[in-house]
Amino acid sequence: VMMCDGLGHGPLAALAGERARAAFRTGPHGSPQDVVRVLHTELRGSRGAAVTVARADFSRGTVEHCGVGNISAFVVGGE
Repeated sequence: VMMCDGLGHGPLAALAGERARAAFRTGPHGSPQDVVRVLHTELRGSRGAAVTVARADFSRGTVEHCGVGNISAFVVGGE
C-alpha cells in the first residue's frame, strides 16, 4: 500500500503524485524502504511528495512501514 501527497497545490503537486503512483504501480515491490528509494529516484526534478509505503504479512501478523514527509501511520486494533 502506498499513500502519497504531492508537495504544494495545483498542477505541479498533482503531477508529482501521478509520477509516484505510476512508479509504484510499475516498479519493483521489495521492502517498503526499497520502494521509497525507487519513488525518490522517480520524483527527482519534480516538486516531490510526502510518501508512506506499508506491506502487511497476514500469515505472520506483521506490518513493515517506511514513510517520508508529513504522513504518519499507525496500527489500530490488534491484541
